[in-house]
Amino acid sequence: MIHENPKLFVVILGDLGERCFDALDSRFPALQNGAQAFLFASASGNKVDILNASQWASHRGQEHLTACFDCGDESVALGAACTVARPFTSRGYEIEPVWVRGKIEKPKRIKSFSVVATQEVAQEAAILIASLRTFHADPIFVFCDEDAKALIKSHNFDGVEFKTEADEKTLAAHSDRLAGKVAAKNSFHRVDCIAAKMDAWQWAIDEAGASLFLDADIVAVSNLNGGMRGEVILSPHYHGVPKLEPARDFGIFNAGYIWSDQPDAPKVWREIYEGKSRFFEQEGMTLFAQHFDVSFYSPDHNVGFWRDPDFDLNVRSWHAHMTDALDEKANNGLRVKYQEHRKRVFDWLEYQGRDDLIDFIECVKK
Repeated sequence: MIHENPKLFVVILGDLGERCFDALDSRFPALQNGAQAFLFASASGNKVDILNASQWASHRGQEHLTACFDCGDESVALGAACTVARPFTSRGYEIEPVWVRGKIEKPKRIKSFSVVATQEVAQEAAILIASLRTFHADPIFVFCDEDAKALIKSHNFDGVEFKTEADEKTLAAHSDRLAGKVAAKNSFHRVDCIAAKMDAWQWAIDEAGASLFLDADIVAVSNLNGGMRGEVILSPHYHGVPKLEPARDFGIFNAGYIWSDQPDAPKVWREIYEGKSRFFEQEGMTLFAQHFDVSFYSPDHNVGFWRDPDFDLNVRSWHAHMTDALDEKANNGLRVKYQEHRKRVFDWLEYQGRDDLIDFIECVKK
C-alpha cells in the first residue's frame, strides 16, 4: 500500500565508506514499506558510498535510485539529484533533502592559474587568459618575457600578474644548467622553457596557496573546478588508438595541465625533470605518486589532438594551438595534426555559439 504523501529522501552522501550502513540506520531507524523512497547521491563521485547505500536500501526493501556526480559541490549535487527524482515526484512523492556525512573534506579549488609565455606563444597565452576569464576570476600568474607581457597587457585583463624572468638570459642559464641532464626526443620542445614551468608554478602556489599550471595553448570552455581531490591532480593523455605506443614514448600524463596545493610540488617536478624522466618533464610524471596523494582530471579536460578519434566528449577545455605561430617549427606530421585539431576546435566553438571567443582569437592573430 502506498501511503498518503510519501516521502522521497534525497540523501547526499559524504565519504561514509564502511560506516555507510550504520550511518543510514542511525538516520532512518524506522522504515515503512511504501511510506518513503530514497535517492542516494554523491557530490564527490564516490561510487563506493553509492553502492553501499543501494545495498542498504535493497536489504531493507526500500525503493531507491542512485546518482553519482563528480562536481565537488553538495548544493549542485542536490539540485541535479532533484532533477533525477522525477520518476518519484511524478507519482506524488514529496522531496525531503537529507545529508548523511562521514568525514567531509572541504572541496579543493583552483585558487590561481599559472602559465609560461615567451614571445612565440604570447598570442596563445592571451587566448588562454580570455577563455579563463569567461568562467574564473582567480589570479593568473604569467611567467614571461617583455614582449609577451606587452602583448597580453594590451588586452586589459583583470587580475593578471607578470614576472618577466623568462628572458633570454634566464632561459640560456636554464639551457646551460640542463645540458646532459634532460632526455629529449625532439628539437621542437625547449628544455629552457620547460624549466620555466616549475618557476611559474612555484610562484603561483607560493602566492595563492594552490595553482593549476596550464600550457599557453589551452582553451577553457567551462569552469574547471569540481571533483578536485588529493594533493596533486594530473591530466592523463587518454590517448586514442593505439594507446600503448604513445604512452610508452611520451608518457601517460600531459605536462601542460597540472594542479597542486603543495608548496613542494614544483620542486619535486623539477627533480623528476632533471634526470628521472625518459622524455623531457612528461614521461616521469608518474613519479609524483611517490611523493603525493595523486588524483586525475577526467577525460573532458585537456582534449588534445592525441585523443584522435575519441572526441565525442562534453569538453571542458581544449589543448590546441589556435594560431599558426609554431607550425613552422613542427615536422610535417605534427603540423598536420595541429592544423586539423585547430579546425576541430574552431568548428566546436562555432557550434557552441562562442562567437565572442572566435572573434577574440581572430583579433589576436592580426
